[in-house]
Amino acid sequence: MELYDNIRKISFWFFVIIGLTHFVAGLLYVNSYYSPYSGIINRVTYIPFYVASYTLFYSQLKHYLAENGIDRRWLSGLLLGIGCATFIVLMGVELFMPDSPTPLIRP
Repeated sequence: MELYDNIRKISFWFFVIIGLTHFVAGLLYVNSYYSPYSGIINRVTYIPFYVASYTLFYSQLKHYLAENGIDRRWLSGLLLGIGCATFIVLMGVELFMPDSPTPLIRP
């Protein structure tokens, strides 16, 4: 349980730092401030933000299950499979459509 507690604490800070960076870069890009740099930062940080948020979610769930003595091995495998599949899809979209316009972000 201590392992998931430590992962939860660390992943929370990664979630906050990367999330704020992604959010501020998106705001700067939409308002055309520092457009080349904020656009690059916004495009680069969305996958690490996904990884940080998924790690936070998974560690919160595992910490809760371990704290209450619930053993759900099938749930762990299912969540890891969903996380890996989503990550592969995100990487595929980034590789095969790197410069496609995002409907919400138009400079």
